[in-house]
Amino acid sequence: MKQFLFFSILFLLSLFSVTAQTNLSDYSFVVVPDNFEFTSEKDQFQLNSMTKQYLNSVGFNAFFQDELPRVNNCDGLYADVISGGSFITTTMQVILKDCKGTVVFESQEGKSKRKDYRQAYQESLREAFKSINKLNVKQTDIVIDTSPSNVLKATEKRLNDKVAPVIKDKVIVSKGSVYSGPESKFSHYTNTRLSFLLRKYFDSYYLYREDSDIDMTFTLLGELKKRPDGKGYKIEGVLNGLATFQENGDLSIQNGTEVSVFVFQN
Repeated sequence: MKQFLFFSILFLLSLFSVTAQTNLSDYSFVVVPDNFEFTSEKDQFQLNSMTKQYLNSVGFNAFFQDELPRVNNCDGLYADVISGGSFITTTMQVILKDCKGTVVFESQEGKSKRKDYRQAYQESLREAFKSINKLNVKQTDIVIDTSPSNVLKATEKRLNDKVAPVIKDKVIVSKGSVYSGPESKFSHYTNTRLSFLLRKYFDSYYLYREDSDIDMTFTLLGELKKRPDGKGYKIEGVLNGLATFQENGDLSIQNGTEVSVFVFQN
């Protein structure tokens, strides 16, 4: 009887994991708030940044609200973290809700016995994410909402009048013309009749390719991170190599002897 009960519980847990994986993978993004109810300021103890980073690392497309492109709200999920515990234990649990506020996933509780608030919160959050990591989530690509009332201002102007070829030659940058990159959260580029979206997040950038003019589906091509020597960026992902912004805003990506130039639009 005990053996039957054990295998029954194991089966139910496996079924829950598969169902959660399928459901969560059907959504295209997760919105992380700037602060949680138990914190008193924006991104206190870096908990919100950690939540976003962890979600991205385990197959989600996580954004803060002000980073999110114009999308159908019900295509995504909305994250929250709940803190609890006792005098000697801090607990954290990650909650994911749909656009109607219905809870679709609850992580296992992460626990910490550290006395320092920052260490206790961060450790218990890391522990909570261990149960999410096991789900093997892979969210679908983001679909931009193109309904008349929700069209992105930047997409109202089609980028067919200026096309940049792929240049397989040396890119010359004048001395002293170091440009760190666009300050806008979203910038648009073109290359060989394709359109691209560049998203700024703190000191990094994310480069997306527009796959369809009809449903505005985007594919993430890579993340641009600042090089330690401060000379441009390194892009990793589908595209790999050294990335440099020109004074006019154009983006050059060099992989070996080949250089691709993405022409800045707005």
